[in-house]
Amino acid sequence: MGNLFSNLWKSGKIEYVRVQYENQTSKITFSGNDYTKDKHVLVKTLQQRAAHALNIPVEELVLSVQNSHRKLTDASKSLESYGVGPKTEIVATRAQAAPKIKIPTPAAKDEISKILQEVESELGGRIKEFITNPPKDAEERDNEHRILSEVILAKTIALDNVQISNDDERLARKKAIASLQKYHHEVDKTLNDMKVAQHAEEAEKSRHEVLDDVSKKEEPETTEAAVAETEAKIEETEETKQTEETEETKQTEEPKEVEQPEEVEQTEEPKDSEPVKESTEAVVAETKAKEVETAQATEEVKIEESTEAKVAETDAQIKETEAKVAETNEETTEAKEAETEARIEETAEEPEVAKETAEETAEVTKEETKEEPKEVSAEPTESTEPTEPTETKEESPVEQKSEEPAKSKKNRSRTRTKNKKGKKKN
Repeated sequence: MGNLFSNLWKSGKIEYVRVQYENQTSKITFSGNDYTKDKHVLVKTLQQRAAHALNIPVEELVLSVQNSHRKLTDASKSLESYGVGPKTEIVATRAQAAPKIKIPTPAAKDEISKILQEVESELGGRIKEFITNPPKDAEERDNEHRILSEVILAKTIALDNVQISNDDERLARKKAIASLQKYHHEVDKTLNDMKVAQHAEEAEKSRHEVLDDVSKKEEPETTEAAVAETEAKIEETEETKQTEETEETKQTEEPKEVEQPEEVEQTEEPKDSEPVKESTEAVVAETKAKEVETAQATEEVKIEESTEAKVAETDAQIKETEAKVAETNEETTEAKEAETEARIEETAEEPEVAKETAEETAEVTKEETKEEPKEVSAEPTESTEPTEPTETKEESPVEQKSEEPAKSKKNRSRTRTKNKKGKKKN
Protein backbone atom coordinates (compact mmCIF):
# COMPACT_ATOMS: atom_id res chain seq x y z
CA MET A 1 0.00 0.00 0.00
CA GLY A 2 2.84 2.34 0.85
CA ASN A 3 4.49 1.60 -2.41
CA LEU A 4 1.27 2.46 -4.14
CA PHE A 5 1.16 5.95 -2.65
CA SER A 6 4.81 6.48 -3.34
CA ASN A 7 4.32 5.55 -6.94
CA LEU A 8 1.43 7.94 -7.26
CA TRP A 9 3.51 10.90 -6.21
CA LYS A 10 6.71 10.10 -8.01
CA SER A 11 5.80 12.45 -10.75
CA GLY A 12 6.09 15.66 -8.61
CA LYS A 13 7.42 17.05 -5.30
CA ILE A 14 5.34 18.67 -2.57
CA GLU A 15 5.63 22.45 -2.82
CA TYR A 16 3.08 23.32 -0.12
CA VAL A 17 0.32 21.86 2.04
CA ARG A 18 -2.67 23.38 3.78
CA VAL A 19 -2.94 22.98 7.54
CA GLN A 20 -6.30 23.57 9.18
CA TYR A 21 -6.39 24.48 12.88
CA GLU A 22 -9.82 25.15 14.34
CA ASN A 23 -11.26 27.93 12.11
CA GLN A 24 -7.86 28.91 10.70
CA THR A 25 -6.18 27.55 7.56
CA SER A 26 -2.50 28.16 6.91
CA LYS A 27 -0.49 27.49 3.77
CA ILE A 28 2.88 25.96 4.58
CA THR A 29 5.36 26.28 1.71
CA PHE A 30 8.70 24.50 1.42
CA SER A 31 11.98 25.80 0.03
CA GLY A 32 15.08 24.05 -1.29
CA ASN A 33 16.64 23.40 2.13
CA ASP A 34 13.46 21.65 3.28
CA TYR A 35 13.90 18.82 0.81
CA THR A 36 16.03 15.74 1.21
CA LYS A 37 18.31 14.31 -1.44
CA ASP A 38 15.38 12.33 -2.77
CA LYS A 39 13.36 15.55 -2.91
CA HIS A 40 11.05 14.49 -0.11
CA VAL A 41 9.77 16.51 2.89
CA LEU A 42 10.07 15.02 6.34
CA VAL A 43 7.32 15.09 8.96
CA LYS A 44 9.72 16.91 11.28
CA THR A 45 9.97 19.81 8.83
CA LEU A 46 6.20 20.11 8.57
CA GLN A 47 5.81 20.02 12.35
CA GLN A 48 8.31 22.88 12.81
CA ARG A 49 6.75 25.03 10.08
CA ALA A 50 3.17 24.44 11.32
CA ALA A 51 4.09 25.11 14.99
CA HIS A 52 5.71 28.40 13.98
CA ALA A 53 2.75 29.45 11.81
CA LEU A 54 0.10 28.50 14.39
CA ASN A 55 2.12 29.70 17.41
CA ILE A 56 1.83 26.33 19.14
CA PRO A 57 4.66 24.44 20.85
CA VAL A 58 5.96 21.52 18.77
CA GLU A 59 5.47 19.01 21.59
CA GLU A 60 1.76 19.98 21.81
CA LEU A 61 1.08 19.91 18.03
CA VAL A 62 -0.68 16.83 16.55
CA LEU A 63 -0.89 16.50 12.73
CA SER A 64 -3.10 14.06 10.81
CA VAL A 65 -4.18 13.54 7.17
CA GLN A 66 -7.72 14.78 6.63
CA ASN A 67 -8.91 12.00 4.30
CA SER A 68 -7.26 8.98 5.88
CA HIS A 69 -7.14 10.35 9.44
CA ARG A 70 -3.61 9.02 9.78
CA LYS A 71 -1.52 10.80 12.41
CA LEU A 72 1.94 11.94 11.47
CA THR A 73 3.69 10.56 14.52
CA ASP A 74 7.11 9.55 13.21
CA ALA A 75 9.10 12.73 12.60
CA SER A 76 11.86 10.91 10.73
CA LYS A 77 9.56 9.64 7.93
CA SER A 78 8.58 11.56 4.82
CA LEU A 79 5.20 13.04 4.11
CA GLU A 80 4.93 10.88 1.01
CA SER A 81 5.10 7.73 3.10
CA TYR A 82 1.89 8.87 4.83
CA GLY A 83 0.18 9.53 1.47
CA VAL A 84 0.54 13.33 1.62
CA GLY A 85 0.64 15.07 -1.75
CA PRO A 86 0.48 18.62 -3.12
CA LYS A 87 -3.26 18.81 -2.71
CA THR A 88 -3.57 17.00 0.59
CA GLU A 89 -4.93 18.90 3.55
CA ILE A 90 -3.51 18.38 7.02
CA VAL A 91 -5.53 18.80 10.20
CA ALA A 92 -3.73 20.18 13.25
CA THR A 93 -4.86 19.76 16.83
CA ARG A 94 -3.33 20.75 20.14
CA ALA A 95 -2.67 18.08 22.71
CA GLN A 96 -2.95 18.84 26.44
CA ALA A 97 0.40 19.37 28.10
CA ALA A 98 1.44 16.77 30.62
CA PRO A 99 1.18 18.07 34.19
CA LYS A 100 4.51 19.08 35.73
CA ILE A 101 5.68 16.93 38.55
CA LYS A 102 6.19 19.09 41.62
CA ILE A 103 9.38 18.32 43.46
CA PRO A 104 8.61 18.46 47.14
CA THR A 105 10.71 21.12 48.91
CA PRO A 106 11.98 20.47 52.39
CA ALA A 107 10.30 22.26 55.27
CA ALA A 108 11.81 25.60 56.25
CA LYS A 109 12.64 24.51 59.79
CA ASP A 110 14.42 21.43 58.50
CA GLU A 111 16.49 23.55 56.10
CA ILE A 112 17.37 26.02 58.87
CA SER A 113 18.47 23.25 61.20
CA LYS A 114 20.51 21.68 58.40
CA ILE A 115 22.43 24.95 57.84
CA LEU A 116 23.16 25.28 61.55
CA GLN A 117 24.42 21.68 61.67
CA GLU A 118 26.75 22.40 58.77
CA VAL A 119 28.17 25.41 60.62
CA GLU A 120 28.72 23.35 63.76
CA SER A 121 30.32 20.47 61.89
CA GLU A 122 32.57 22.65 59.72
CA LEU A 123 33.46 25.55 62.03
CA GLY A 124 32.31 24.74 65.54
CA GLY A 125 35.63 23.43 66.78
CA ARG A 126 37.67 26.03 64.90
CA ILE A 127 35.60 28.92 66.23
CA LYS A 128 35.96 27.73 69.84
CA GLU A 129 39.68 27.15 69.37
CA PHE A 130 40.15 30.62 67.89
CA ILE A 131 38.23 32.25 70.75
CA THR A 132 39.90 30.36 73.61
CA ASN A 133 43.43 29.97 72.22
CA PRO A 134 44.06 32.28 69.21
CA PRO A 135 47.28 31.88 67.21
CA LYS A 136 50.18 33.96 68.52
CA ASP A 137 51.51 34.66 65.05
CA ALA A 138 49.78 37.77 63.65
CA GLU A 139 49.67 36.56 60.04
CA GLU A 140 48.28 33.15 60.97
CA ARG A 141 45.72 34.78 63.23
CA ASP A 142 44.53 37.12 60.48
CA ASN A 143 44.15 34.26 57.97
CA GLU A 144 42.09 32.16 60.38
CA HIS A 145 39.87 35.14 61.18
CA ARG A 146 39.29 35.78 57.48
CA ILE A 147 38.26 32.15 56.78
CA LEU A 148 35.87 31.98 59.71
CA SER A 149 34.26 35.32 58.83
CA GLU A 150 33.69 34.33 55.19
CA VAL A 151 32.07 30.99 56.08
CA ILE A 152 29.80 32.56 58.70
CA LEU A 153 28.73 35.23 56.22
CA ALA A 154 27.94 32.61 53.55
CA LYS A 155 25.79 30.59 55.95
CA THR A 156 23.97 33.76 57.03
CA ILE A 157 23.07 34.46 53.39
CA ALA A 158 21.84 30.86 53.02
CA LEU A 159 19.54 31.32 56.01
CA ASP A 160 18.22 34.54 54.54
CA ASN A 161 17.30 32.72 51.30
CA VAL A 162 15.17 30.11 53.05
CA GLN A 163 11.52 30.38 51.97
CA ILE A 164 9.21 30.67 54.95
CA SER A 165 5.43 30.46 55.08
CA ASN A 166 4.45 31.24 58.67
CA ASP A 167 5.57 33.12 61.76
CA ASP A 168 7.09 30.07 63.45
CA GLU A 169 9.46 29.51 60.56
CA ARG A 170 10.30 33.23 60.48
CA LEU A 171 11.15 33.20 64.20
CA ALA A 172 13.32 30.08 63.76
CA ARG A 173 15.27 31.73 60.94
CA LYS A 174 15.72 34.89 63.02
CA LYS A 175 17.18 32.90 65.93
CA ALA A 176 19.53 31.01 63.61
CA ILE A 177 20.84 34.25 62.05
CA ALA A 178 21.33 35.73 65.54
CA SER A 179 23.43 32.71 66.59
CA LEU A 180 25.67 33.08 63.53
CA GLN A 181 26.06 36.82 64.20
CA LYS A 182 27.09 35.99 67.76
CA TYR A 183 29.83 33.71 66.43
CA HIS A 184 31.02 36.47 64.12
CA HIS A 185 31.05 39.03 66.94
CA GLU A 186 33.11 36.75 69.21
CA VAL A 187 35.63 36.08 66.47
CA ASP A 188 36.04 39.82 65.75
CA LYS A 189 36.37 40.63 69.45
CA THR A 190 39.08 38.01 69.92
CA LEU A 191 41.08 39.41 67.02
CA ASN A 192 40.78 43.00 68.26
CA ASP A 193 41.74 42.04 71.82
CA MET A 194 44.82 40.26 70.57
CA LYS A 195 45.85 43.28 68.50
CA VAL A 196 45.39 45.65 71.43
CA ALA A 197 47.38 43.40 73.77
CA GLN A 198 50.15 43.04 71.22
CA HIS A 199 50.36 46.80 70.67
CA ALA A 200 50.42 47.44 74.42
CA GLU A 201 53.18 44.88 74.91
CA GLU A 202 55.25 46.38 72.11
CA ALA A 203 54.74 49.90 73.46
CA GLU A 204 55.78 48.86 76.98
CA LYS A 205 58.83 47.11 75.64
CA SER A 206 59.87 50.11 73.56
CA ARG A 207 59.29 52.42 76.55
CA HIS A 208 61.59 50.34 78.77
CA GLU A 209 64.24 50.32 76.07
CA VAL A 210 64.05 54.09 75.72
CA LEU A 211 64.25 54.57 79.48
CA ASP A 212 67.28 52.31 79.71
CA ASP A 213 69.02 54.18 76.91
CA VAL A 214 68.20 57.54 78.47
CA SER A 215 69.38 56.48 81.92
CA LYS A 216 72.64 55.22 80.48
CA LYS A 217 73.22 58.42 78.53
CA GLU A 218 72.05 60.92 81.16
CA GLU A 219 74.26 59.81 84.07
CA PRO A 220 77.59 61.13 82.73
CA GLU A 221 75.92 64.05 81.02
CA THR A 222 74.21 65.22 84.21
CA THR A 223 77.40 64.99 86.26
CA GLU A 224 79.39 66.82 83.61
CA ALA A 225 76.72 69.51 83.33
CA ALA A 226 76.62 69.95 87.11
CA VAL A 227 80.42 70.27 87.27
CA ALA A 228 80.45 72.77 84.41
CA GLU A 229 77.68 74.78 86.04
CA THR A 230 79.48 74.95 89.37
CA GLU A 231 82.73 75.96 87.69
CA ALA A 232 80.94 78.72 85.78
CA LYS A 233 79.35 80.00 88.99
CA ILE A 234 82.73 80.01 90.75
CA GLU A 235 84.33 81.95 87.90
CA GLU A 236 81.47 84.43 87.85
CA THR A 237 81.68 85.02 91.60
CA GLU A 238 85.43 85.44 91.40
CA GLU A 239 85.07 88.05 88.67
CA THR A 240 82.43 89.97 90.62
CA LYS A 241 84.56 89.87 93.78
CA GLN A 242 87.60 91.07 91.85
CA THR A 243 85.69 94.01 90.43
CA GLU A 244 84.42 94.94 93.89
CA GLU A 245 87.93 94.67 95.30
CA THR A 246 89.40 96.89 92.59
CA GLU A 247 86.80 99.54 93.34
CA GLU A 248 87.56 99.35 97.06
CA THR A 249 91.32 99.59 96.42
CA LYS A 250 90.82 102.67 94.34
CA GLN A 251 88.97 104.32 97.19
CA THR A 252 91.23 103.24 100.06
CA GLU A 253 94.53 102.79 98.13
CA GLU A 254 95.57 99.90 100.41
CA PRO A 255 96.99 96.91 98.49
CA LYS A 256 96.83 94.48 101.45
CA GLU A 257 93.08 94.37 101.47
CA VAL A 258 92.97 92.81 98.01
CA GLU A 259 94.20 89.38 99.18
CA GLN A 260 91.66 88.93 101.98
CA PRO A 261 88.47 88.85 99.89
CA GLU A 262 89.92 86.08 97.68
CA GLU A 263 90.08 83.71 100.65
CA VAL A 264 86.59 84.66 101.59
CA GLU A 265 85.40 83.89 98.08
CA GLN A 266 86.90 80.40 98.19
CA THR A 267 85.40 79.63 101.56
CA GLU A 268 82.06 81.34 101.09
CA GLU A 269 80.66 79.79 97.91
CA PRO A 270 76.97 79.94 98.95
CA LYS A 271 76.92 83.77 98.62
CA ASP A 272 77.25 83.55 94.83
CA SER A 273 73.53 84.06 94.41
CA GLU A 274 73.54 87.58 95.90
CA PRO A 275 75.29 89.41 92.99
CA VAL A 276 73.17 87.44 90.54
CA LYS A 277 70.02 88.56 92.35
CA GLU A 278 71.26 92.15 92.38
CA SER A 279 71.95 92.03 88.64
CA THR A 280 68.51 90.55 87.91
CA GLU A 281 66.86 93.19 90.09
CA ALA A 282 68.78 95.88 88.21
CA VAL A 283 67.65 94.44 84.88
CA VAL A 284 64.05 94.30 86.09
CA ALA A 285 64.23 97.88 87.33
CA GLU A 286 65.73 98.99 84.03
CA THR A 287 62.99 97.25 82.03
CA LYS A 288 60.31 98.82 84.23
CA ALA A 289 61.90 102.24 83.73
CA LYS A 290 61.91 101.67 79.97
CA GLU A 291 58.27 100.65 80.09
CA VAL A 292 57.43 103.82 82.03
CA GLU A 293 59.36 105.91 79.50
CA THR A 294 57.57 104.30 76.58
CA ALA A 295 54.21 104.85 78.29
CA GLN A 296 55.07 108.51 78.87
CA ALA A 297 56.21 108.89 75.28
CA THR A 298 52.98 107.40 74.00
CA GLU A 299 50.96 109.70 76.28
CA GLU A 300 52.94 112.70 75.01
CA VAL A 301 52.29 111.68 71.44
CA LYS A 302 48.59 111.37 72.20
CA ILE A 303 48.62 114.80 73.89
CA GLU A 304 50.39 116.35 70.91
CA GLU A 305 47.85 114.84 68.55
CA SER A 306 44.97 116.11 70.69
CA THR A 307 46.52 119.59 70.94
CA GLU A 308 47.01 119.74 67.19
CA ALA A 309 43.37 118.84 66.71
CA LYS A 310 42.31 121.48 69.22
CA VAL A 311 44.55 124.11 67.55
CA ALA A 312 43.00 123.33 64.19
CA GLU A 313 39.54 123.60 65.73
CA THR A 314 40.36 126.96 67.36
CA ASP A 315 41.81 128.27 64.09
CA ALA A 316 38.56 127.40 62.37
CA GLN A 317 36.58 129.12 65.12
CA ILE A 318 38.81 132.23 64.87
CA LYS A 319 38.28 132.43 61.14
CA GLU A 320 34.55 132.12 61.64
CA THR A 321 34.53 134.89 64.27
CA GLU A 322 36.66 137.14 62.04
CA ALA A 323 34.15 136.71 59.25
CA LYS A 324 31.30 137.56 61.62
CA VAL A 325 33.21 140.61 62.95
CA ALA A 326 33.83 141.82 59.41
CA GLU A 327 30.11 141.54 58.67
CA THR A 328 29.17 143.37 61.86
CA ASN A 329 31.78 146.09 61.17
CA GLU A 330 30.32 146.70 57.76
CA GLU A 331 26.83 146.97 59.23
CA THR A 332 27.97 149.29 62.03
CA THR A 333 29.92 151.54 59.64
CA GLU A 334 26.87 151.89 57.43
CA ALA A 335 24.69 152.70 60.43
CA LYS A 336 27.23 155.22 61.71
CA GLU A 337 27.48 156.90 58.34
CA ALA A 338 23.70 157.26 58.22
CA GLU A 339 23.66 158.64 61.75
CA THR A 340 26.44 161.17 60.98
CA GLU A 341 24.61 162.35 57.90
CA ALA A 342 21.48 162.88 59.99
CA ARG A 343 23.47 164.83 62.57
CA ILE A 344 25.07 166.98 59.88
CA GLU A 345 21.65 167.84 58.58
CA GLU A 346 20.46 168.70 62.09
CA THR A 347 23.50 170.93 62.70
CA ALA A 348 22.82 172.75 59.44
CA GLU A 349 19.32 173.56 60.72
CA GLU A 350 20.42 174.66 64.22
CA PRO A 351 21.43 178.36 63.32
CA GLU A 352 17.90 179.05 62.14
CA VAL A 353 16.46 177.52 65.29
CA ALA A 354 18.95 179.55 67.38
CA LYS A 355 17.81 182.77 65.77
CA GLU A 356 14.18 182.00 66.49
CA THR A 357 14.93 181.08 70.08
CA ALA A 358 16.97 184.27 70.54
CA GLU A 359 14.08 186.36 69.26
CA GLU A 360 11.64 184.60 71.54
CA THR A 361 13.91 185.00 74.56
CA ALA A 362 14.31 188.74 73.79
CA GLU A 363 10.54 189.15 73.74
CA VAL A 364 10.22 187.32 77.02
CA THR A 365 12.86 189.47 78.70
CA LYS A 366 11.11 192.63 77.56
CA GLU A 367 7.86 191.47 79.13
CA GLU A 368 9.61 190.57 82.36
CA THR A 369 11.32 193.96 82.61
CA LYS A 370 7.94 195.66 82.31
CA GLU A 371 6.48 193.63 85.21
CA GLU A 372 9.45 193.94 87.64
CA PRO A 373 8.70 197.39 89.30
CA LYS A 374 5.19 196.28 90.28
CA GLU A 375 6.54 193.27 92.07
CA VAL A 376 9.23 195.31 93.90
CA SER A 377 6.78 197.80 95.38
CA ALA A 378 4.58 195.01 96.70
CA GLU A 379 7.33 192.97 98.23
CA PRO A 380 8.31 195.18 101.25
CA THR A 381 4.77 195.11 102.55
CA GLU A 382 4.49 191.31 102.48
CA SER A 383 7.87 190.30 104.06
CA THR A 384 11.12 191.68 105.43
CA GLU A 385 13.26 189.80 102.90
CA PRO A 386 12.80 191.47 99.50
CA THR A 387 15.08 189.15 97.55
CA GLU A 388 13.45 185.74 98.05
CA PRO A 389 9.94 186.48 96.88
CA THR A 390 11.20 188.30 93.86
CA GLU A 391 13.27 185.35 92.89
CA THR A 392 10.44 182.88 93.15
CA LYS A 393 8.07 185.05 91.24
CA GLU A 394 10.59 185.81 88.56
CA GLU A 395 11.67 182.18 88.04
CA SER A 396 8.35 180.54 87.55
CA PRO A 397 7.13 182.49 84.53
CA VAL A 398 10.54 182.59 82.92
CA GLU A 399 10.98 178.86 83.29
CA GLN A 400 7.56 178.18 81.86
CA LYS A 401 8.23 180.47 78.94
CA SER A 402 11.74 179.08 78.39
CA GLU A 403 10.43 175.51 78.41
CA GLU A 404 7.78 176.29 75.83
CA PRO A 405 10.19 177.72 73.23
CA ALA A 406 12.57 174.80 73.84
CA LYS A 407 9.82 172.29 73.15
CA SER A 408 8.74 174.18 70.07
CA LYS A 409 12.35 174.32 68.96
CA LYS A 410 12.73 170.57 69.22
CA ASN A 411 9.48 169.91 67.41
CA ARG A 412 10.47 172.22 64.59
CA SER A 413 13.90 170.61 64.22
CA ARG A 414 12.32 167.13 64.12
CA THR A 415 9.81 168.10 61.46
CA ARG A 416 12.52 169.68 59.33
CA THR A 417 14.79 166.62 59.53
CA LYS A 418 11.88 164.36 58.62
CA ASN A 419 11.03 166.54 55.62
CA LYS A 420 14.65 166.49 54.42
CA LYS A 421 14.92 162.72 54.77
CA GLY A 422 11.72 162.31 52.81
CA LYS A 423 13.07 164.50 50.04
CA LYS A 424 16.30 162.48 49.85
CA LYS A 425 14.43 159.22 49.65
CA ASN A 426 12.23 160.54 46.86
